[in-house]
Amino acid sequence: MAKQFNKTTFVGNLGKDPEMRYTPSGRAVTELTVASHDQYPNAEGEIVKITTWFKATAWGKRAETINQYFRSGDPIMIEGKLKPDPQTGRPAIWTRQDGSPATDYEVTVMEFYFLPKGDKNEPA
Repeated sequence: MAKQFNKTTFVGNLGKDPEMRYTPSGRAVTELTVASHDQYPNAEGEIVKITTWFKATAWGKRAETINQYFRSGDPIMIEGKLKPDPQTGRPAIWTRQDGSPATDYEVTVMEFYFLPKGDKNEPA
């Protein structure tokens, strides 16, 4: 049987400072939110800007390093595995307070990369 492979790579900016804690067994875990920006022209030639938010979780030494060196607004590149909703196998879908739909893309960080701090992931 062939192995399954699940990997995603994205670049974005931290939406807030990372939040680190330790599990009861002493393993570090850091949670971070990352906004990845994209833009394209629509049929009328107007620029459409889209922001996709990712909830990322890093473990062990990666968790400690991210917590130590990254702050809100900092750019980061993440390689990780998508973590689907256990009930549906898809991203978690929920409803905002205003009634509009939203989706949570959850990622387990496998690798991360520092990017120049002046590069705020703004599309050209």
